[in-house]
Amino acid sequence: MKVREKINLFIDLLLTLALTLIAGIGLLIKYTLPSGRERIIKYGDNRELSFLGWDRHQWGEIHLIAAYVMLGLLVLHILFHWKTILCLVRKAIPPVWLRRSLWVTLGVLCLFIFLFAFLATPVREETGDFLHRNSHFGAMKPEVNENSRGREAERGKKPEAAKADRGEKHLHADEDHTSLNGRMTLEDAAIHYGISIEETKRRLGLPAHVDSFATIGRLRKTYGFTMQQARERLEKANEL
Repeated sequence: MKVREKINLFIDLLLTLALTLIAGIGLLIKYTLPSGRERIIKYGDNRELSFLGWDRHQWGEIHLIAAYVMLGLLVLHILFHWKTILCLVRKAIPPVWLRRSLWVTLGVLCLFIFLFAFLATPVREETGDFLHRNSHFGAMKPEVNENSRGREAERGKKPEAAKADRGEKHLHADEDHTSLNGRMTLEDAAIHYGISIEETKRRLGLPAHVDSFATIGRLRKTYGFTMQQARERLEKANEL
């Protein structure tokens, strides 16, 4: 077997593996780590799901990387078979003007399909999904809004009064046994577990400069931990 043939075989094998990986991760995200609505239907609640320590968003990043790898291998595959492709096209489409028109059309179409994600503008709409609005996370929204309004009132109080109010809120949080969720801020989490904001940051491995009003959902994406890991770190530390 010639060197060129060996390279072609190697590229084709890698191309097959990349395609299989993309398909496999896509099925994993769709059926094992579904999004909010499907998650509620399948598991009965909207808790964060993970596989091998990674949630659906982290698996989505691997899916994207695999797509880039497959795209690069596809380009190499076409380059190594370029003469064969030209020969087949000449036989299939004899007129030169028609071949050129098809090449230009195909090139423009491929470029548009590859770049349209960067050119598209999403439309923001209110969701009418009953399950989403009445899920476990949705039920927490009014409480979080009240906490936000409470913060504004606390700013005008003395430190002692503000601490007393936080203690009362913590008691109410303990009474309803609500689990940590992505819509909570760091301050909400600190009140929920009865610890300081600095201690909450330390247990979650966050830098000291992180805003106390940042939501847990946004922070987990930025600093690479799942909601389940966040709950375990905060709950286990309280048990010690």
